[in-house]
Order: sequence, then structure tokens, then C-alpha cells
Amino acid sequence: MKRLISAFILFFLACATFAQAKKSDAKFISGLQMVIDGQLEDWSTQWNTVGDKEPLWTYAIGYDDQYLFVAVKVIDPALQLEAAAHGISVMVNKDGKKKDGMQFIFPVPDAETIRSMLEMGDFSATHVKTELIARSRGYKVKDFPKIVDGLLSLSNAYGLQAVAKVDAADHLVYESAIPLAQLGLPASAITPVAIEIAIQNRWNNRLTAQAHQQQKPSAQQQTGARAKSPYKGKTAVWVIDKLPLQKD
Repeated sequence: MKRLISAFILFFLACATFAQAKKSDAKFISGLQMVIDGQLEDWSTQWNTVGDKEPLWTYAIGYDDQYLFVAVKVIDPALQLEAAAHGISVMVNKDGKKKDGMQFIFPVPDAETIRSMLEMGDFSATHVKTELIARSRGYKVKDFPKIVDGLLSLSNAYGLQAVAKVDAADHLVYESAIPLAQLGLPASAITPVAIEIAIQNRWNNRLTAQAHQQQKPSAQQQTGARAKSPYKGKTAVWVIDKLPLQKD
């Protein structure tokens, strides 16, 4: 009996340890000095991995006294194509809530490019992903206090920057910077900031969902039928932490 109890206790402790290891403890990294060039060596080992069994993608969030930085590496080949075609979304809720907020999306290839490239159907083809990224003409922005919603030029006066490319390991890598001054953060915050990073895809695409809300639902939507995502893990994550206070 003692052996049985001991075995049960050891099993329980092992499960508890595993559960703690699986729990996300992602935080914002302070004091970064970044050049937005898609070279992720600057991030060192500050990565958070997403995936139920095998890693789908990894991410990191950081800041200095002027910018919010986000880095993403998409590992899964199919999800890489989704990211190149639909974009990587950074959502910032300045009230610290897991709700809609300011949104910054890149890459944003035009619809005709997406249609023609997806017809090729080769998820592993590096040139397909590279071409989709190269056909992006700007950033998609929404709900920033000082920026008009829509397509923002890659060279803009607001300081928003993003770069995406395919690296030597055939991973899609992404890096972006958003000026803290563009977030409308209060001079004295009592709540943290919530940031969602999403690999937009056909099963998780905020822009598509918003467009569908304005349209008459189809027969399939009315019956509640919905295709299940093939990805073994989340394609969007929230991280809540504090950013430096801003003074106007």
C-alpha cells in the first residue's frame, strides 16, 4: 500500500510539474535595442513557443523607451503560407483587456496576388512566400488614435515599421516596431497593456470576420457549420504586461 501511495504521489507531482511548464509565462522584454531588418539574432533566446506537440511558431515582445517591438518565427510550412497571404496581426488593447484594440497587420498582399499564388498550391515553395511578401504595398492599420484606418504606406510619417522574409532555415520570420507615442497610453496607467499576436489564416482572420459580420449569413453559417482548423495549436496568443508610461 505504501508503494502504491508513493507511486501515486510521484505521478501527481510529475503531472503538476508538467502543467506548470505548459502554462504561459510570456512577458515583455525591456531595454531592447533593435533594428527592424528581419534578422532575429538580436532577440537571443527570449522566445515563446506555440504548438500542442510540435512547434508551430514562436514569438517575443519587447520595448525600449520609444518603441514596442514584436518578433515572430513561423515554423509550420502551411502556416507560413497563411502568414504570407493573410498577414501577422499585432493587436494592442491599452486597457489591458483581451478585447479588440489598435491593429497592425503585415504582410498585406493584394487579393489578385493571393488568388494567383495560392493556385500553385505548394506550401513549401520559398518563392511563393517571398513573392506574397514582396507584393505587399503597405500595412493594414485600424483604430490607432492618430492614424486613419486602412492601408498605410511602408514609408510613413508615423514610425510604424515591419519586415517579413524567409530565412536560411526556410522559416518565415517577422519583426515590427510601433512607436509607443502612437498607442495613446495614459500618463498614469492603473492597468497593464494587452497584446495579441495572431498568425492570420482562413480559420482565424479578424479582417475576414469583420467583413462577414456586415454581410447576410450564408446557409452554412446559419446552420452553425464551421470547418475545423488543421493546426495543432493556437494561431493567436495574448500577453498582458506593462509598458512605459507616456507623457504628451
